Amino acid sequence: MGLLGSIMDIGHTTGPLASGVNTLQFGYPRAFAGASLVLIAIALIFLSGVGIGKGNKTCGNRKIPA
Repeated sequence: MGLLGSIMDIGHTTGPLASGVNTLQFGYPRAFAGASLVLIAIALIFLSGVGIGKGNKTCGNRKIPA
């Protein structure tokens, strides 16, 4: 778990540092707007990959009743 733990620790440290730098650089309103845009983009990517909204009603090999 040494290498994996180190990579995870770097990720846990870099996120708050990057968001703090962005907040200092752009201010709170733009920082929150940027974070919300990232979350919306990730949600849309997730929904397009899952297939919600395409009419797919399957769960593995089974069909889910509407």
